[in-house]
Amino acid sequence: MPYGKAPERIRGKLIQAIGEALTWAEPSVKARTLERLGDILRAERDEKVLYGIVMALAKINEPAGASLLEEARGKFSLQDQPRINRVIKKLQKGPTPGDQKKIAEKDWDDMKKLVKKLNARVETLEALVKKDSK
Repeated sequence: MPYGKAPERIRGKLIQAIGEALTWAEPSVKARTLERLGDILRAERDEKVLYGIVMALAKINEPAGASLLEEARGKFSLQDQPRINRVIKKLQKGPTPGDQKKIAEKDWDDMKKLVKKLNARVETLEALVKKDSK
C-alpha cells in the first residue's frame, strides 16, 4: 500500500497481519519480506506502523529481524525500549522447538475443526440429496 494512502493505524495492522501470515512461509519468502520490512522500518516515522513492524518481526521469528530492530532502536520511545529489547532477544534465539510445537498444535486443532465442519456439511448435503431423490 503506497505511503499516505491509508491511515497509519491500518498500515500498522496490515504489516502485523503479514507477519502472522508468514509464520509457516518458505525461507525465501521470509527473507524477501524481511528486506521489505527493513526498508519500511528505516523510512517510517509513525509509532503505530513501527509497532506493527515489531509485531510482524516477532511473529516471523527470524534472527535477521533482530539486526533490523537494533538498527532502528533509536526510532522508538524510551518507554518502548524494554519491549524492543525483549523482541530482539527473542529473535536472536530464533524459533525454538517448543514454539514450533505450539504452532503445529494450533494448526492441528484448526484442521480438526475444519474437518468437523466439512463432515457436517457433507451430511447435510447427503440428507438433501436423499430428500430430493424420494
